[in-house]
Amino acid sequence: TAHVLITLCEVRDLRGEISGRTATAKVSAQRYLEKTLHLVKSFDDPYELAIVTYALTQANSPEAEEAFNLLDQKMKEVSGMRYWSKEFLPPTKVQMENNRPYLLPRLPDSFESLNVETTAYALLVHLAKQAVIQKELIEWLNVHRLHVGAWSSTQDSIVALQALIEYSIQSRLRDVTNIEVTIEATSNLGFEKKIRITPDNLSWLYSHEIPNAYGAVIVKAQGSGLALVQLDVEYNVDWPHLQIQPPVKSFDLQVHMATDGRN
Repeated sequence: TAHVLITLCEVRDLRGEISGRTATAKVSAQRYLEKTLHLVKSFDDPYELAIVTYALTQANSPEAEEAFNLLDQKMKEVSGMRYWSKEFLPPTKVQMENNRPYLLPRLPDSFESLNVETTAYALLVHLAKQAVIQKELIEWLNVHRLHVGAWSSTQDSIVALQALIEYSIQSRLRDVTNIEVTIEATSNLGFEKKIRITPDNLSWLYSHEIPNAYGAVIVKAQGSGLALVQLDVEYNVDWPHLQIQPPVKSFDLQVHMATDGRN
């Protein structure tokens, strides 16, 4: 019902009989969500509360403010970032070497796709309410991006990108972006790449391959604005006890091969 109400709120320029039927359906959906708000707030998973709050906010419901307060009560925090999840998520590990912090690879989280979608809907609510907490949600969402620029699934990627684009429009980041980024790799003597990010190339993807990659990669940024840097590492581990297991066991797959004749 929340998904339907969001859609009905976004539909514009309808005429005739369909316009009246849409208005009636919108009111009915809004009333239903207002009635069930007391049930939704008791769920362990905050996903339903996030999407109901966004739907009621879009519909200008008088219960939207209460839903917003209930949603904020379920907000979690890690390393200065804010997010919504069924359970607490550990921070990305940092390793100290020679008194310098090195960020280690981020491991998969439990229910990662659902966490991203929930936090994205919550960000859309905060943007609509012009709430103070926004950048903390932006940083958490960007930390959980994959190297392809999206997230774990199609659905969470759509909502997260919608929220980030809305934030970019409201904050007018394009007008102030002027950043020089320098990339260095300790494994390659003399390896240095420079990128300047301006409003003209803000949406471009720059990719650099680091040969013989090991050790640390150092990224320096100077200027103003907001940009995203990601490091993607691929490797193969044959030994089961050294392999990273998924946080939530989803299925078992057993393969039995049979050959016949010349095949």
